[in-house]
Amino acid sequence: MKKKRVAAAAAELDEPPQSVIQPAAFYDCKKRDRLVVGTPEHLGQMREAIDKLIRNAGLTLFGSSVERYSDQAHHGYTYLAWIGESAIDIHTWPEYRSAIANTHLCNIHENNDRKLEVFFASIQRFFNSRKPVLAAPARLGLNRR
Repeated sequence: MKKKRVAAAAAELDEPPQSVIQPAAFYDCKKRDRLVVGTPEHLGQMREAIDKLIRNAGLTLFGSSVERYSDQAHHGYTYLAWIGESAIDIHTWPEYRSAIANTHLCNIHENNDRKLEVFFASIQRFFNSRKPVLAAPARLGLNRR
């Protein structure tokens, strides 16, 4: 019964704007210093650097935050950005030389797919990931009603 309602609702949408959720993993990161908390100054530098990558990709940065989960300089952090197109989060695991990034972009007024490609390529270079994995995006239609 539930599947029929979902299928019927999807059929009613005629090329609606999309909300795109795109996860990506960055493995074998060679720039380990960019994965760790380090000093408070270092963490601030990481925030500023990722902010710049977002702006350079053509995305609209409203604000960002970096959270650490311990006072240990060698631990990872989470970066959160509020952007005009929606949101971005990045989580680092220095012990695995890895980072995971999730983006949620609204393709309502324009298609932001190219901006997303530019952003992920710059994050790959930022962490110097030798094994990036871009998962299939979830494209969710938005009902205009």
